[in-house]
Amino acid sequence: MISDFVVAHPSGPFFSLNPAEYARALQKYHQLGAPTDLEYVLNTASASLNVGYDNYLDNAAVLGQCERLFQMIEFKECFKGHTIECVFDQARTHTAKSHSVNDFSRSVGTKCTVDKIQYLDPNGKARSIDCFFQSGPNKGLSKGLDVIAKELGIAQPEKFKLPALRDHLSTHPAFQNVSRLELLVQKYHVRIHFCPKFHCELNICEGLWGFQKQFVRKYSDQTFPTLLKNIVVSREEFSKKDTHLRLVRRFWKALQSYKDGVSYADVMRLYFSSKCDGTVKSHTRISNTKL
Repeated sequence: MISDFVVAHPSGPFFSLNPAEYARALQKYHQLGAPTDLEYVLNTASASLNVGYDNYLDNAAVLGQCERLFQMIEFKECFKGHTIECVFDQARTHTAKSHSVNDFSRSVGTKCTVDKIQYLDPNGKARSIDCFFQSGPNKGLSKGLDVIAKELGIAQPEKFKLPALRDHLSTHPAFQNVSRLELLVQKYHVRIHFCPKFHCELNICEGLWGFQKQFVRKYSDQTFPTLLKNIVVSREEFSKKDTHLRLVRRFWKALQSYKDGVSYADVMRLYFSSKCDGTVKSHTRISNTKL
């Protein structure tokens, strides 16, 4: 399994640094050279793992891969002067939240799943609060929602039971938190956007995967070694044919079409196939009655 970052830039299709750029990145971020559960392609943020042997690309692995990308981006010379914006799909590995008010119990020393709560206040300023006591007789114990509420300046009736207290606190920005990925990008001044669910026409990586699947199936002999070889060759063919440029153009054209009020069905016919069913009302509907 390979996880890539496709770039809408002439240096593409896959993000990478040259040896000199990577050396400078390594000087600032020594962790780039540290061993991880993922195998990275040389001087890139493209990662691979062996399905059935390694762990799946879970939220922690994806965050590690994204942080590697964000650390390396600033050393890409041809990106200098550009605003960096990354587009991700709505997979749970991308949108998982760092915490929920339901992850906390009320009293000192009870359930607590995170060390810190990081959030943005109404003015957009980053705030942080410790969830465990750092000193005093309760050092090392979780604070519980009662103490956290006081530190956040939230008044609460004394007779609140835990469910009511959670409801009361859930409206505070500390518990209306963004995803872990959105918190991560704040460190590196990178903008991110999430594609609407089920809109593969706006996901360039879906186009990459479609190209690779088609290539692998075309040259398959039903053996695993050939499969692995074809995956590598398919990436090379994707680069050689500049397929990413067509996908980028389709992305912008589809986006402009939606902005102009064009329906999903018409976008499918325009940029995919005239055979797309014009009676489609929603892209989540399965219209094939033989399934």
